[in-house]
Order: sequence, then structure tokens, then C-alpha cells
Amino acid sequence: MARGALLIGIALLAGCSIAPWQEAEYVHYSQSEDVGEETSFEASIKFATGEITIGPSDPSRLYSLDLNYDANRVKPTVDFTRRNSKAILQFSLSGEAGSMGSLRGSQLTLLLNPN
Repeated sequence: MARGALLIGIALLAGCSIAPWQEAEYVHYSQSEDVGEETSFEASIKFATGEITIGPSDPSRLYSLDLNYDANRVKPTVDFTRRNSKAILQFSLSGEAGSMGSLRGSQLTLLLNPN
């Protein structure tokens, strides 16, 4: 029985591109946009686990995003577009299978225009 569990564990690890014992490599990413001609702003945030802080930005900024994350295990995706009078921000932080532990160390600060 223990031999079967060991083989399953090895098979699961073989499917991951990151070794579970690989050290974390924390990096900082930031992005912001100034207020433009938009009359509406929509934000979609997918942040599985970690620490998230949301607050007001400087009135001249539409948003300001600061992220600290483990680059060996997770990847941020940030897409900002302006269409006609609407601004759209889409953010997600996704990781490798079995890397949810590294998501816990992620920190996101998102400041949004108070107007």
C-alpha cells in the first residue's frame, strides 16, 4: 500500500513544472493608469489567497496596483483597456498545480479612484 502511494506521489510531482522544494523568489510588480476621458471604470480581480488591500488612489490616478509574489510558482496577468468612455482592468494571479502555498505569501495593494 505504501509503495502505491509513493508511486502516485511521484506521478503527481512529475506533472508539476516546479519542484516543491524550490525556494521562493519574491518579486515586486506595479502598474498604474492616470484618469482619462472615461466616464466609467470596471475592475475584475481574481486573487485566490494571500493578503489584499483595497483603498482610494490619488484623484489623478484611475488605479494603482502593487503586487509582491513568488515568481517561481505564480504568474500575474494584468490587462487594462479603454473602450469608448469605459476603462476596464482585469487582474488575476494564477499558479502551478500544488503551488497554492506560495499564493499565501502574495500581497496585493489596489488603489482605486475615489470618484
